[in-house]
Amino acid sequence: PAYITKCLAWWLIFMPYISSHGVLDAVRQSVMLALLSMIYFMRAKTEERHLSQDAVYIHYAHYIDQYGIFSGLGRRFSWLKFKPGRLLNLSN
Repeated sequence: PAYITKCLAWWLIFMPYISSHGVLDAVRQSVMLALLSMIYFMRAKTEERHLSQDAVYIHYAHYIDQYGIFSGLGRRFSWLKFKPGRLLNLSN
């Protein structure tokens, strides 16, 4: 939720589709915000993959999948549901 809120705030604050410098500037701002949003998406996926190595987090994630504020979206779009990442072998 923190990453989603941050990206949404940037999109709402900068509103690239309302540009006083023309259409080209609005397109440039949209592309830059899309790239920034992609970076935050990748950060969130990486963070979840690392956290999914903890049994407590796995329990929490399954609970959120079932009872969280966006649980309806997870039921409708299966790719939004939590899937524990591949465990890393840290014993080497």
